[in-house]
Amino acid sequence: MALAEARPRTGVEAATKVLEHYWDGRIPIRPELIAERMKVAMVGRGAQGDDAYQFSGYFSFRDGVPTIEYNVNDPLVRRRFTVAHELGHFILGHQDAPRDYPDSFGSKNNSLVERQANQFAAELLMPAKVVKAMAFTGLTSVEALAEAFAVSKVAMGHRLSNLSLNT
Repeated sequence: MALAEARPRTGVEAATKVLEHYWDGRIPIRPELIAERMKVAMVGRGAQGDDAYQFSGYFSFRDGVPTIEYNVNDPLVRRRFTVAHELGHFILGHQDAPRDYPDSFGSKNNSLVERQANQFAAELLMPAKVVKAMAFTGLTSVEALAEAFAVSKVAMGHRLSNLSLNT
């Protein structure tokens, strides 16, 4: 997906395009692999001597290279969502996104930019058509779906609710 193309208007549109171009079709979707395929650098922060790193993630351009920072001390499901969220900032053209605190990822965040990045991350990690297909084949519990998609139960619960698939 060339960045010169018209930018999608919503996080969902953007994630759909990214999945079409960069996803290998496997579940769980690996946002770090997609970032790598898009030539986005990944930097883990918070390890050895960087314990004061209090953010979940950050997107910026470093020497012209799109770069995602993520907190290595966060649980795996949080790190995956963070990478997807920060990738959303990049794809949606948000330029340098302010450092994202854990609260930035909540459904009550009023920032349009953060809501768009959250929508992108949800669609990237839990594509609507795949979640619906799995739900219609009998995999309906929040726990089972969360495990299949390697996301938190809270994230999957929100996703099911947003897709009107409440279990």
